[in-house]
Amino acid sequence: MQRFVYLGVCWTARCSALLVAGGFLFRIAGEILSPHSDPPMRFREWAGIALFASAMAGMLLACRSIPVAVK
Repeated sequence: MQRFVYLGVCWTARCSALLVAGGFLFRIAGEILSPHSDPPMRFREWAGIALFASAMAGMLLACRSIPVAVK
């Protein structure tokens, strides 16, 4: 039973990471194809973009490092 709970938590984390990262990429693609505002100019805006992108990259890297099998 513990193995099923562990696998459920692992796959939930993987799916949620892919969903959030996919939504982020969808927003980026939409903004590139049809811009709604001026490009970011201030450091604060660029820092927010960089931090959010690094969080998405971290989530995707964490997906790969989650072990699949429990002994």
